[in-house]
Amino acid sequence: MNLDECFALIGRLSPNAAKLAARMLRRDPSAPTDWAFALEVGLADRAQGSDPFTTDDLLLIAMDKDPKHFPTGPAAEYNAQQIQAIEFVVEMRRQGQRLNGFIAAPRRSKGGPGPVSAAASPDSSVAPI
Repeated sequence: MNLDECFALIGRLSPNAAKLAARMLRRDPSAPTDWAFALEVGLADRAQGSDPFTTDDLLLIAMDKDPKHFPTGPAAEYNAQQIQAIEFVVEMRRQGQRLNGFIAAPRRSKGGPGPVSAAASPDSSVAPI
């Protein structure tokens, strides 16, 4: 898939699905890094005129933050826009794995260990931020 095909997929999403997909892909390490800005702009444009998030939408976004709770396939209780968003996000993550050349590690919980500090880095030329 190339970026033009991606924009064609975005054009087939409903505005609500585009808004939901944009929120799920925001800062996602599994999404194609070279496409991040283009995806954000394209999905935001498609999401114009969408309804506000429902409680179910917010629950789906929250479940997506912890990959072990993300559904492996659409369930009967998801509405059509949520299913569209899930399928789009899964495809973008698949493309990200192919284009980025790696599979991103799962997100850490807030209670988990933080990033490695520069002091612990074997490269002493890296200055802390």
